Amino acid sequence: MIAAVLFFGCTIPLHADETAFLGEMVPWPMQCAAITGASLDLTDTAYEEVRWVGGVEPVRFGLLPLGRGADPGITLVEYAQPGGPPLLLLDANNNEWLDDDVWRPPDERNGPRSYTWFVTPTPEYQEGGDPLRVPYRISVYAEYSYELQSYEYHYGGYSHRRGIVTIEGECYPIAVASMGSTGCYDDLDSLVIAVDLDRDGALNTLPYSHEAFGPGEPIVLPVGTYAMVWASPDGQRFHLRREGDGAARPIIARGQPAPPSTFTTIDGERIAIPADGQRITVMLFIQRIATSDRGGCSSSSLLSRERVDDVRAALQGLAEDVVLVVVVEEPPPDGFRFEDGVRVPAHVVCDPATNELYRRSVGAFVIDTTGTIVAMDETWIMTPDSFGRPRGAYRALRGFEIRDTVDVLLGS
Repeated sequence: MIAAVLFFGCTIPLHADETAFLGEMVPWPMQCAAITGASLDLTDTAYEEVRWVGGVEPVRFGLLPLGRGADPGITLVEYAQPGGPPLLLLDANNNEWLDDDVWRPPDERNGPRSYTWFVTPTPEYQEGGDPLRVPYRISVYAEYSYELQSYEYHYGGYSHRRGIVTIEGECYPIAVASMGSTGCYDDLDSLVIAVDLDRDGALNTLPYSHEAFGPGEPIVLPVGTYAMVWASPDGQRFHLRREGDGAARPIIARGQPAPPSTFTTIDGERIAIPADGQRITVMLFIQRIATSDRGGCSSSSLLSRERVDDVRAALQGLAEDVVLVVVVEEPPPDGFRFEDGVRVPAHVVCDPATNELYRRSVGAFVIDTTGTIVAMDETWIMTPDSFGRPRGAYRALRGFEIRDTVDVLLGS
């Protein structure tokens, strides 16, 4: 279906089937979205014309290039108070009049001389019609440089937008975050999206969630597969186009069935999950394998190898009870093989479809004989802090925990 949208006075033809409206700005990132920081240069003069009757000296000025329009951005002022942390004054309402703004101490102290502020300016967006200003949350980070004898600053987007999309006549909660730091959402390659696929009224934005989709990924719903094809710069409207038939995206979680799969190892061997109805499956997702600890091996390669060695040592003596599948993102060197001995053999798989199915590049899973995930690496969300922001942590299964899990399953 071809649609025409009137946006800021301009008619834009779109090949789109569905429209998403996102009006709520949530003042923290989605857990599955990385924050892209940008450096903030400070000078002795303002980058834009500002009015400031009650100014103090000495100060430095910066400009946050947020939004899209004639306005160049948001003015920021630093006062490096003697004997204390720096203070920032931000033209949050974007009116270029600094006397109606206040000095802000840091919200968080990150180290002896490093600090973070969380601020909500209103960037300007304009394409043809009257300018529109929409709130956008950012974080500003300062760290003292002893070489420069002054603070260095970085900033990044620290929010996401939520709303509703109607698909096939049904309303779905949706959230969109940009991994850029411009306050603009029309760079589709930077967007992370979450959709309430299981219709429980809540959005699961954790990394690896079945409801989260990374930049460029098709949005797979049971009723159809969609792609984001257009977004307004302010992030309040998005258009989705149907690309194909839908599918049920597997939920990768404890207590859920592992996706039934058959793999071909680098040796040409066929491995199935569940293994054979009798043996337990341990899956390790790693990025790459190092051949040795010498020359040319990256730290991530060595850590990956140590991860496999740790698990194999923990499972020693269980070769008749456990199938160990090692899924790598990069093919191992030609002729590479793990030494077996009395350890559980490692069946190495290099297949991007497997990483896509589990939505993992790293991680560990223990799958019982019925094909149910009983233990796995997990991301945890903890109680929000005093600012209301959720906190999270990644917890990796250690080798002895995998062994304990397997022993319990064998004894049950």
